[in-house]
Amino acid sequence: MSSRRNCMYNYVEASNKVEIFCADGGKVYGEGFGVMTNESLNITIGGVMYVPKLESNLLSVSRLVKSDKVVVFSENGCNIYNKNECIVKGKIWLEGVLDRGVYKLKSSSQESALATTQSGGLELWHKRLAHLGVRNLKLLRDKMATGKNKLVKS
Repeated sequence: MSSRRNCMYNYVEASNKVEIFCADGGKVYGEGFGVMTNESLNITIGGVMYVPKLESNLLSVSRLVKSDKVVVFSENGCNIYNKNECIVKGKIWLEGVLDRGVYKLKSSSQESALATTQSGGLELWHKRLAHLGVRNLKLLRDKMATGKNKLVKS
């Protein structure tokens, strides 16, 4: 996704605007699709959605993987490799599954973290709920969660 329409070619306007939900709870809209090229990096990416109000470009890991790329994250950032040129070694520590374009962890410990009887602070719930933003945590706590063990009021 990009707000840089002037950097796109083969642009096609979408027949309907695409609603995109942001991490802060807001919405932006995609208006079309095009191709972007970075000549200094020698890469071309097709199917880039034009989102005029997007603050920075976003790159979909699941779309990269579907186009035969491997994405490896570290404390310094991430690296993207061609699938046929990359070998990942080591024991698998955690696994995730792709669900509607989003990777979700396959883990029984995640389910038990959500079923705990301790309420914990907002920082703990932020981690338990896949780094959900504070605004959305408070919305969940105040308006969406029910039952006796709601999120802590902090």
